Amino acid sequence: MRLIRRKIGGLRASVGTALLLAALAGCSLLTQKNAETVSTVGGYGASPAAAPPTVTDPRSLGRGDAPIVIIEYSDYQCPFCGQFHVNVLPSLQREYIDTGKVRLIFRDLPLDMHRESVPAAIVAHCAGEQGKFWAMNEALFANQRELGAALYEQLAHDLKLDTDKFNACARSPLTRKKVQAGVQEAKRYDMNGTPSFILGRSVQGKIEIHRTARGLVNFETFAREIDALLAITPSLEDAAIAG
Repeated sequence: MRLIRRKIGGLRASVGTALLLAALAGCSLLTQKNAETVSTVGGYGASPAAAPPTVTDPRSLGRGDAPIVIIEYSDYQCPFCGQFHVNVLPSLQREYIDTGKVRLIFRDLPLDMHRESVPAAIVAHCAGEQGKFWAMNEALFANQRELGAALYEQLAHDLKLDTDKFNACARSPLTRKKVQAGVQEAKRYDMNGTPSFILGRSVQGKIEIHRTARGLVNFETFAREIDALLAITPSLEDAAIAG
């Protein structure tokens, strides 16, 4: 898959007037305060971003052929990101991800204001190398106030990770580069605060962007936008028949 920007003029007529996806702004690079913002419809040309993961990537949830894709740009020390994972993601997973309608892809966007955001992201990557990314991901968000070396060591033990492999991964410059790759991808889409989201359709191996949001989005807003997008998206069964 590649990310593409879809020109506003090229949106299908059935989409109609662009719906604004309202959200409370989350952690900001500049102000560190809350502010209200709205999303934009992808309309910045067709420049591709870094390729999203393969079906087996440990940082995605849901079917690889799900018709709808959400990309989350997140920071483990951002309280609004924690709220999303505790209060919103469980409902999204139950209603849309586990039912095969949506695939969620996690991307790192550690902010400079947060001292532990990069170390925590590295820890999550290293847990992912041993098949425990999401277990570590949710544990980090659940323990945001305790982020630090002692917590990382305890969580690695609790998740029964291979200590030598885990420590080697955490020290590797390559792991830090993987974290920074998420930052560079976010910049391509003007994502400079967390959490930020891209909502789009999977079309011929690309993610066709329909909505972006900067800030904490509640489940009801996600559900409304996902359902609207599903209404103009062929089902997996219909696609198989057409193929």
